[in-house]
Amino acid sequence: MGAGSVTPSLLMLEPAETVALDHFAGSGWSVACHWLGVLEYGVEKMHEAIRTRTRAGFRTIYRDVWSGLLAPGLVPPHRLYIASPPCQTFSIAGRGAGRKALDQVLALIASEVWKDAAKLLAAGESLGDDRTVLVLTPLAHIWAHRPELVALEQVPTVLPVWEAVGEVLRRLGYSVWVGNMQAEQYGVPQTRKRAILMARLDGITARAPEPTHSRYYSRTPERLDAGVAKWVSMAEALGWLPTDRVGFPRLADGQQTIEIDGVAYRDRDLRPADRPAQVVTEKARSWSRFAEGAEPARVTAAEAAALQSYPAWGHGAGFAAVKTARTRPRPIEEPAATVTSSATFSWEYKTGERRTAEPDELATLQSYPAWAFERPATTVAGDPRIWPPGHKVNADDVRRLGDAARAKYGDRKGTGAYRASVSEASTLQTYPSSFPFQGSRGKQFLQIGNAVPPLLALAIIGELLRRPEAPAPARERAVTAPVADWDQVFAEVTA
Repeated sequence: MGAGSVTPSLLMLEPAETVALDHFAGSGWSVACHWLGVLEYGVEKMHEAIRTRTRAGFRTIYRDVWSGLLAPGLVPPHRLYIASPPCQTFSIAGRGAGRKALDQVLALIASEVWKDAAKLLAAGESLGDDRTVLVLTPLAHIWAHRPELVALEQVPTVLPVWEAVGEVLRRLGYSVWVGNMQAEQYGVPQTRKRAILMARLDGITARAPEPTHSRYYSRTPERLDAGVAKWVSMAEALGWLPTDRVGFPRLADGQQTIEIDGVAYRDRDLRPADRPAQVVTEKARSWSRFAEGAEPARVTAAEAAALQSYPAWGHGAGFAAVKTARTRPRPIEEPAATVTSSATFSWEYKTGERRTAEPDELATLQSYPAWAFERPATTVAGDPRIWPPGHKVNADDVRRLGDAARAKYGDRKGTGAYRASVSEASTLQTYPSSFPFQGSRGKQFLQIGNAVPPLLALAIIGELLRRPEAPAPARERAVTAPVADWDQVFAEVTA
C-alpha cells in the first residue's frame, strides 16, 4: 500500500485472549482480528471466499449461518461477535428489495420473531428476497448466545434496522452505539460510508473509535479536521504521486558526466543546450550544442525532433531526416514515452524546453483519473470500476429523471470510471499487499468489494477490546499460535 496506509504483516499471532465468531466472514474483519491477536472463527458460504480464507490461514468452521442458529451446539464459545450480512437488497446499487421491505423488517423486530430461528427463517420467504431477512440473524444469534462484545456492519440504508436492534440490546443489558462511520477517517483511501452497531455487555460504555484522519468534505475539499492526519488520496495510496525534480542541468566546465538519481549522464544526453540550435537540416548534425568553432554534434532523431519542437515521444522512422521547410508539427501517432516518477516526461510543445508535468497531465497519460490526486477514492464495489465523484444513481432515478439523470451522472456502462486491477482495488480496501484472493478475477473483485476495509475493522474491534485503562492493542506479533481443539473439529479443507 502507499503512503498514509499501514501495512502490518499477515502473521500467525500469539495465543489469543479473545475468541471471535464472524458471520458472513469474507476476509476484511479477519485481517483486523489477526492484526489484533484475536482468534477468529468464520462462517462463510462463498466457495472462493473460503478458499481465500484457507490460503490466508483463516479458520472457517461452517458455511451457513442458519446451521449455527438452528443447531447452537455448532457455535464455539466466543467473546466477540461480528456480522456483516449481505447488503445487496439494501444497497442503493441493487434493486432495493430491502428498502421496500424495511417496514416489514422493523415489524419482525417488534414481533420478536428473532427469538425462534426456525420462525425467522420461515418469515424470510414473505419479504420477497431470502437475503433480506439475513439482516436479523445477528439479533437471533445475540439472543441465543449473549456475546460480551458485538460489531455489526451494513450499508447506510440499514441504519434504522441497527437502531431498532440497538433498542432490543439495551433491554438485554448492553451498552450500544449506533451510527454511520466514514472509512476515510480511519486511514482508508476511499469515502466508504457504513452503518455500524457496537455493543458491550462488560459494563463499559460503548462508543465509536476516535478518528485518526480527517473526514473528506466534498463541498469544501480544503476543509480538514483539526488534530488528526489528512485523509489519504486514492493516488497516494496507489503510489501515483510524481516526485518533483528540476529539468536536466548542464555540465560544468570540464565535467564529463553528471549523476541524476544514481544514473551517470553524458553531455549529449543532457538538455537544454547552451543556446538555441542553428537551422536543423536533413543531416543529423547540429552546430550549436558546443562552443562555436567546435566540431558539430551528431544528434539522434529524438534530439532533432525536439529541436523542431516535436514532442519528445513523437519521433520514429519518419523523423530520421528533419527538413527545415517543415513549419507545422505532423500528427503524433505514437504513445507517450514511459511516464516515470521524475514527472519530466515531455518537452514543451512549442518552446523545446523541458518542464515538470502537472499531476493531472501525468494522470491523463497514465489513464489515471485526475480527481484521484485530490481526494480519496469513491466506494470500492464488487467490480473493477472506481467511479468519479457524484456518479451514483439508482436505476429508478434514471427512469424517473430521464435526460436530467444522464446529464448529471453520465453513462452508467463504464464511461468515466477508472478500471482498477485486483491489486489496486485490494489496496484501496487496505488489505495487506499480495493478499491471496482466490477464484476468478470477477470473484476476487466481489470479495474485495463486499469486505469491510481492514483498517476500519481494526478501529472498531480495537475500540471494543480496549479497556479505559489499557493501551491500544498491538497490531502484530510474530509468534506462532497453536491450533485449538475447535479447529481440529471444523478445520476447512479445500483443494
